[in-house]
Amino acid sequence: MASMISRPGSPRIVRITFVVALLFGNTACIAVDYPSKRRAQDAQAARALRSVAALENSYRARTGRYTERFADLGRPLQDIPGQRGCAAGYCYELALTANGFEARAWPETLGESGYRSFYVDQSGVVRYTVKSARASSHDHVLE
Repeated sequence: MASMISRPGSPRIVRITFVVALLFGNTACIAVDYPSKRRAQDAQAARALRSVAALENSYRARTGRYTERFADLGRPLQDIPGQRGCAAGYCYELALTANGFEARAWPETLGESGYRSFYVDQSGVVRYTVKSARASSHDHVLE
């Protein structure tokens, strides 16, 4: 099914919604809106990086230093044992810098598992890009 979305002053955008139907006896059908799922995964990755920034700053307040291991921070990325790994459609990376730390998140498959790449550092400001490159401190601030 396709629907037209238009906003005043902007070109029309065609949005395609895929419907997956599973029938078991008399039971039901499941509808999946893939664009919405990707936007939700983008939002989840941005929230995870905001949490990483807060947890890193809390970790530094307790220990006097930042960590480069997600497992040291606990939720939301405690299942990533080291500095880099993937979860819920996004890959994450955590590194120490001369001034603190930086963390990045990018879709495992751009366009399929997410649209945007995110970056955060000790300032707590999350930045993003929609390019195929990973986000950096020079990209747009996420509101």
